[in-house]
Amino acid sequence: MKIRLFLLFMSVAMATMAQKTVGIDWSYSVKCAGVTPNGDYMVEVECVGRKVDVAMDHAKESAVYDVLFKGINGSVAGCTTQRAIVSDPSALEAHLDYFKKFFDKKKGSYSMYVLDINGSQPQITKVSGGYSINVTLIVLKDKLRMLMEKEQIVRGLSSGF
Repeated sequence: MKIRLFLLFMSVAMATMAQKTVGIDWSYSVKCAGVTPNGDYMVEVECVGRKVDVAMDHAKESAVYDVLFKGINGSVAGCTTQRAIVSDPSALEAHLDYFKKFFDKKKGSYSMYVLDINGSQPQITKVSGGYSINVTLIVLKDKLRMLMEKEQIVRGLSSGF
């Protein structure tokens, strides 16, 4: 029992350290909000930032990060749990330089894989130290998966077992 608790603690600690290495050092939550007709994920993200635009950037980055490395929990009615695109826990550290560039605030390409839903206005709340936003986003998971395959971070679905 103690070994299981220790292993659980270590895996959570390693995931938290990995998030911080690519620059995610804020609190957030990502929940399933549905699936688009073409199979992309709709997610509801709650996130905090010093300014509204910073909080929105955090929300987009968090949504892409979770689709890549954590998967999306399907606990909401009408949603099924979606597995992470990058299922190997060591892939983030093995490709750390790539993911630092991918999630870079100024030049990162992560923002090409997440969209605002047309007409969806984020709920903005003033909190101490900044703003909390709650927004629904679409993560282009098929394009994100193709990128990960092209960069040889994950194996292609057609590569067999």
